[in-house]
Parts: sequence; C-alpha cells; structure tokens
Amino acid sequence: MVITGNIRSINPDRYFKTFAIVRSMTYNPAPGRIIQMPELAPSSDLFFTYRKLVRDGNWNSRTYNEIYVPRFIHDIETNPRALKLLDSIARTSNNGKDIALVCFCGDPGLCHRSIVAKMLRDRGADVTAG
Repeated sequence: MVITGNIRSINPDRYFKTFAIVRSMTYNPAPGRIIQMPELAPSSDLFFTYRKLVRDGNWNSRTYNEIYVPRFIHDIETNPRALKLLDSIARTSNNGKDIALVCFCGDPGLCHRSIVAKMLRDRGADVTAG
C-alpha cells in the first residue's frame, strides 16, 4: 500500500520506504529514512509558476486543474526516469510493502502528491491518504 501525507507528520519507521517527492530537502525529519525523489516533483519551471500564482492570489482549484495538473502530468509522462520510478513504487507496494509518499504541501487537494498518487493507482497500486 502507498500512504500519502505531509513530510512533517509522517513516521518513516512505519514504512518499508518513504519517498519525498520534492525538488530539495532543506528539512528532513529522518535523514537516511526519507529518500528524496526530485524526478516525481514539479519541475523548477512549474514550481516557479505555482509560486507566481500563489503570490498573485490566483492559486485555486481552477488554476490547479487547468494549468498545474496538465503541465505536471506532461513533465512526468515525458520523463522516462520518472515513469520507471512510478512503476517501481507501484510494483513494490503491490508486493505487500507499505510505502509512504510525502511532500510539503498543506492542502492535499491542490498538491502534486495527489497527481502522483493517481498515477500510481493507474499502475495498480493501492493508495490511501495518511
């Protein structure tokens, strides 16, 4: 099973592996137990687009669904390494290993973590919010 959650509230000792889908790890509550996976995080360009939308007061479900999600999916689907990682995570979870998938997003409904979770479900993984 793949459990999704916020990096600040997850206990990595409960999982076979804990993957942080972030571009950088300036904060890591469990060094050595949380593995950074920038290939499954937003590209730098998309992250700066997100920051601009937030700064301008335009970050909402409409901009998330119409701007952010399509660009994020495109970035992942055109990155062979990201696709290989998704397949590996799905396979591992389907072999009875519990995996945590975390990031720093506060709102799971407007977060790239939920997009990655859907991509894992599409690969047959059992995914639940933690």
